[in-house]
Amino acid sequence: RMFAEIVSIVDDRERFFSANGIDSMETYRRRREAGEIDDGYGEIFLFIDGWATLRSDFSDIEEQIEKLLPRGLNYGVHIIVSALRWTNIRPAIKDMLGARVEMRLGDPLDSEIDRKVAKLVPTNRPGRGLTMNKHHMLVALPRIDGERDPNTVSAGQLDLVAMINEAWRGAPAPKMRELPERVSIDALRASVGPGDRRVLLGLNESRLEPFGIDFSVDDHFYFFGGQQSGKTATMRLIASEIARVYQPHEAQMYVVDFRRTLLGDLPEGHLSDYFTTEAQASDVLGRLAQFLETRRPGSDVTPRQLRERTWWQGAEVFILVDDYDLVTVGGTNPLDPLIPLLPQAR
Repeated sequence: RMFAEIVSIVDDRERFFSANGIDSMETYRRRREAGEIDDGYGEIFLFIDGWATLRSDFSDIEEQIEKLLPRGLNYGVHIIVSALRWTNIRPAIKDMLGARVEMRLGDPLDSEIDRKVAKLVPTNRPGRGLTMNKHHMLVALPRIDGERDPNTVSAGQLDLVAMINEAWRGAPAPKMRELPERVSIDALRASVGPGDRRVLLGLNESRLEPFGIDFSVDDHFYFFGGQQSGKTATMRLIASEIARVYQPHEAQMYVVDFRRTLLGDLPEGHLSDYFTTEAQASDVLGRLAQFLETRRPGSDVTPRQLRERTWWQGAEVFILVDDYDLVTVGGTNPLDPLIPLLPQAR
């Protein structure tokens, strides 16, 4: 969720820069300081404490970070990483981490700065290490309460953060957005414009915006999940959304539901037929396939008619199948007559 938020900020900032004639972060900083612009964020810092853990637990995130590194700096994103040893970080990523320091290593032979100098870094002295030019360094304790005991550094950090928050008079940093525990379809419908023809499904994680299926772009939709995962509820949602987006003369539904879990939950005006057995579905869907064959474009159809689909008139046909695995039991599939039509569904 955190990384998705950062990626969305970078995407938004890329468009923001283009719309406001900003050619670099230097220009952004200067104009933001002058009060001319503000996208709600300043510099973005991503801290990753323990790179090896990220690699083992979130390998897909590591790949995405590798893609973000060369792009992110152009939009004010800084990534700060700690690791047990140099070899934890792949060379392709390490080469893009410009500023580096080396703390005391478990084995000085692992040093990539200077093995001889690394042996001289004292043990049991937290904060001691080497810079890339082979100079010794000492990292400061993150506290300003006058105490010097490293064993109570957490208390000093809390005090430091509290004092910074108290002293800050500007707007607070935007908090990371998270998916809500529950979202209603009424709230989603209220958040989209009247011209949005998508069949809404929910909120996406990357931008926390409504997402759905635009059947004028995507021919078909398939979703799967285990028991009690919400498959049938999603099917009810799709049926109700089809009824919202299309008038009855614009769309008709044929529903295959051998378990009868959708019975009574479908919009009557849009429901053309409802099948609870293989025999029912095979008979009607076979005849439906023959009818839809008449909509195939002939040799006399012009390119404009193909784009606008004006060589035939009638309702869109939506075939909803709940628990597809039950439909194919026994080696027969009532949907087989429709297979030749699927590539040209639109």
